Amino acid sequence: MKEKIVVINFESEYAHFLAKSIRFLGYYSEIQNPNISLNDLENTKGIIFARKNDENFTSAISEINEQITNFNIPILDLGKEKKFSTKSNDNKFLENFIKTCNFNKNWEVQQILEFILEKIKTTTINKNVLLFLTGEFKSTVIFALLNKVLGKERVLGLHINNGFLRENEIEIITQQYINLGFTNFILEDESEVFLSTIQKIINPQEKQQIIDKTFLEVHNEIFKKLNLLENQWILAQEKTYPDVIEFGKSKFSHGIKINHNKIAEVQSLISKGLIIEPLNNLYTEEIILLGKTLGLPENLICQHPFSSQGLSVNTLCSNDVLSSQEERDIKKINQNLTKIDLSSFFIIND
Repeated sequence: MKEKIVVINFESEYAHFLAKSIRFLGYYSEIQNPNISLNDLENTKGIIFARKNDENFTSAISEINEQITNFNIPILDLGKEKKFSTKSNDNKFLENFIKTCNFNKNWEVQQILEFILEKIKTTTINKNVLLFLTGEFKSTVIFALLNKVLGKERVLGLHINNGFLRENEIEIITQQYINLGFTNFILEDESEVFLSTIQKIINPQEKQQIIDKTFLEVHNEIFKKLNLLENQWILAQEKTYPDVIEFGKSKFSHGIKINHNKIAEVQSLISKGLIIEPLNNLYTEEIILLGKTLGLPENLICQHPFSSQGLSVNTLCSNDVLSSQEERDIKKINQNLTKIDLSSFFIIND
């Protein structure tokens, strides 16, 4: 287990900013709740209390595992919350705190890459891996990592057209993967299936559940179609570190929108050990950094983070009947959009 700084979260919206800031300085960090067990503090070199206000801290202090304060390691209490930046000198206090923790750098890009590659080796063992290639940068990075560790013969990418892809996206992604030497993927057009399942569904979270469930149904059909045996194949997911933090389960933190892992079918696969999550220790910025280290082209790893599921969920819907004026406005917008090169809108590179 890696040495680390633990950020204990008392309802602080800046807990992730703190954890990321520490990682950007080259040190591994994790977020935990105040009732963290002592086992989860193994190899902890320092603790930071991230809290919202004094009143909250006063009421929550009794919930802290009291043995934490008996550890012979530095503890930083940030007091009332302030804004933090991962790009400014305002975080000099973090560097100063880390200096007191007797902690050597252990989270620079090559160390991150080695950590993830070893994680893939130990979680796949003798299994082959199927990955949904959504076109999003996270799945592209996972695909590259899996191919690097396991080789093409043990990895299969599946790119599904669910009817909510960008124009010409399938053709563009296919050619880019081929250019990178990735030929171990197949395409399936299931757009009619997906479109029919969410027809007349307005609520975004309800659509998310339906779409994720449909993806699993398609996954099962593909397994049968290609004769992929369950005892030989597992599924890889794009889950990242913020997805892992169970905000909704703690009274110290905020609820979040529904997570696809709440679907019963996914929980069943996880409990059977049939799902791996190679990136669930990482933030988006770290994944992009890995992609660059792996030599992936910038237009692939800096693509807008909405996957095909996200684009479908974020397509606004309404039960209302459009007025004549609204129809004219929409037509005018569509005409204007055809004059604009939209490719730059799908790049994240700041």
